[in-house]
Amino acid sequence: MKIDWDVKTIEDSLFLIPLLPLLGAAALGLFGRRLRRPDVHLIACGTVATAGLLVALILLPMAFPVLFASGPVVSIGSTLGTWFSAGGISVAASLFVDHLNAVLALVVSGVGLLIHVYSIEYMAEEKDYARYFAYLNLFVGFMLLLVLANDLVLMFVGWEGVGLCSYLLIGFWYDDDAKALAGRKAFVVNRVGDFGFLLGIFTLLALFGTTSIQPLGTGGDSLAGAVRAFGPGRLGAVVSSGPLAALGLTYGHAITLACLFLFLGAAGKSAQFPLYVWLPDAMAGPTPVSALIHAATMVTAGVYLLARLSFLFALSTTAMAMVAAVGAFTALFAALLACAQNDLKKVLAYSTVSQLGFMVLAAGVGAWWQAVFHLVTHAFFKACLFLGAGSVILACHHQQDIRKLGGLRRRMKSTSATFLIATLAITGVAPLSGFFSKDAILHFAHAAAPAGPAGVAHLAWIVGTLAALGTAFYMFRLYFLVFEGEPRSEQAAHATERGLAVTIPLWILGALSVVAVVWGWPWAPFAMTTRSGLREPLFQNFTSPVFGLANRILGVDPAAAHQGLLGAMALALAVAWAGLGAAWWLYRRGGIAKLAPLFERRPVRWIHALVAHKFYVDEVFHFALVLPLRAVATLAFHLVDRRAIDGFLVHGPARVTGWAGRALRYLQNGDLQRYAAVMAIGAVVTVAFVLSVGKDLFQLFGGN
Repeated sequence: MKIDWDVKTIEDSLFLIPLLPLLGAAALGLFGRRLRRPDVHLIACGTVATAGLLVALILLPMAFPVLFASGPVVSIGSTLGTWFSAGGISVAASLFVDHLNAVLALVVSGVGLLIHVYSIEYMAEEKDYARYFAYLNLFVGFMLLLVLANDLVLMFVGWEGVGLCSYLLIGFWYDDDAKALAGRKAFVVNRVGDFGFLLGIFTLLALFGTTSIQPLGTGGDSLAGAVRAFGPGRLGAVVSSGPLAALGLTYGHAITLACLFLFLGAAGKSAQFPLYVWLPDAMAGPTPVSALIHAATMVTAGVYLLARLSFLFALSTTAMAMVAAVGAFTALFAALLACAQNDLKKVLAYSTVSQLGFMVLAAGVGAWWQAVFHLVTHAFFKACLFLGAGSVILACHHQQDIRKLGGLRRRMKSTSATFLIATLAITGVAPLSGFFSKDAILHFAHAAAPAGPAGVAHLAWIVGTLAALGTAFYMFRLYFLVFEGEPRSEQAAHATERGLAVTIPLWILGALSVVAVVWGWPWAPFAMTTRSGLREPLFQNFTSPVFGLANRILGVDPAAAHQGLLGAMALALAVAWAGLGAAWWLYRRGGIAKLAPLFERRPVRWIHALVAHKFYVDEVFHFALVLPLRAVATLAFHLVDRRAIDGFLVHGPARVTGWAGRALRYLQNGDLQRYAAVMAIGAVVTVAFVLSVGKDLFQLFGGN
């Protein structure tokens, strides 16, 4: 007997998914101080859990269509109506769910719920308890809106919403100037990317006349529909109508321009070079916030945007080459920086930047499902790593310098075990999930990337492989320094693991880091067999309806990605074990002491200092951008604000009135004799004037 799935009821409940956490945020923000703490986290966790349950109910018939009477479901959508219209442009308030954003929404709500539960223990002593959970709910609500929106304009609302929440959460302890500055830095840097996103929306609107992503029902314009009708065959034609026609652009140039603008927005949110500088400073917020931002929500928004508009990027090999190049460089650059960091959370922060580089690299070479699969697995093991770091910080009384930790494996068994699982996963050790997500990206870049500018995909593969080697090294360096050896401080020597609210989310995320392998394992029991006889991973098969249009435009055969797979796996394992072995020799076998004389040599010392100071990118930005802008702002303040506005427009009339009053004061002083004298003088002057020129004036106006 099959389950009767009411599509109309599910469609009507779509808006509840982002609305429930937003309502929870409103309730906690308005009435949180009057509520008891159990009521606060009950509202916060309950609304996110309910939203996640609704997502799961929608995902079930998509994942298991044979169990439902409705049969296979590709997508569903719901429209409340027109949000606004102006000048012939209409934007609908519409949401939709397909095989891509159903998975993302489940990850956002599921991992977000675990972080909410973890926060109950972590923030137990925080006085602004309700405000913290209100911000968390607001964050999850806006992220769900971003993921489910069927219009780029509505997506931009969620996009800006998570940017606002990052500012609020990173600067949660706003009475600390450094933390407030970190929140402000995240807000300002993201505005650069958001400006690019807006330009991309305007360009697409001028080109296609719509910002809707997918067609809902049987009618309505959409970007996907326009690309299907447009096809790659007209890319060389000159734009003949619309606002872009006057520029003389071809359709290919216009689409490339739109894609580059959109990628600028994605680079800001997903912390790609050079807009990554805000993400390491985001560590200023509470550690659960770092897990929320870095794992399942805000930083994945840029990757989701690239995957969501894959059919558009597929029309521009130039834009895809730029995406691949930036992603590969970011992956390697951030991996180098992570190798020289000594702050526990900063290592994980640069690790996030590097892993996001892998995802962006994948989108640039056309490995769409691999990018999203790595996004999902990264959400599990990176959330586990950050929450594990939070457990260490709590146990060691907020000691975060990994050089002063050590020996925690014997004192924090759950934290160390789950941290090791997540470390193995992100390193790419088989058979954990990271092995089949990260290394599937590199294999596709080497074996099956679509044709583009010469050598871009292969160069991205080489750079990505070096970044994977760096990942293995810095993650096991972190693990060995924190959990192995002997304690190197009093805090580490007396560390005590916290309760179930901390350890249960860690074990769930650790387990997900392992079991997620079934989605990407070609030989898993649930893997699909293609017509050519190759085994297709479950996640690739599940997302194929979403990326089918992009793959057809690029001429990609998904089965080609499995050619030479065993050789790629062997190389990936060799890279992972090489990084692990190097970290083990240096930090467990005393190799770092043996190399100490080498680090004393001037060139090596300079290189190490350069990497440790993050290549002075922040200092370059400070001197090249911040100081000139501050000088211009200071000059504008003194000349425009103080002189022109305050001095002339505001205080000027007051000064003129004061001067006039002081002048008239000599005439209007209350002395009657002076008034009589003035009247007499006035009468004499008037009579003299009339007698001298009165006749002439009379004749001038027609008198006889």
